[in-house]
Amino acid sequence: MEAIGVVVNPIAGMGGRVGLKGTDGNVEEARRRGAEPRAPDRAREA
Repeated sequence: MEAIGVVVNPIAGMGGRVGLKGTDGNVEEARRRGAEPRAPDRAREA
């Protein structure tokens, strides 16, 4: 049986939702503004 691995960046897309241009170095600020990680849930659905 073959297996496929997937690597998910858990903070992907968080910054854009709260008006930041990405989250590189700004994860804490994104969270303060109410951002929540959604990439892991979306990966599970796919």
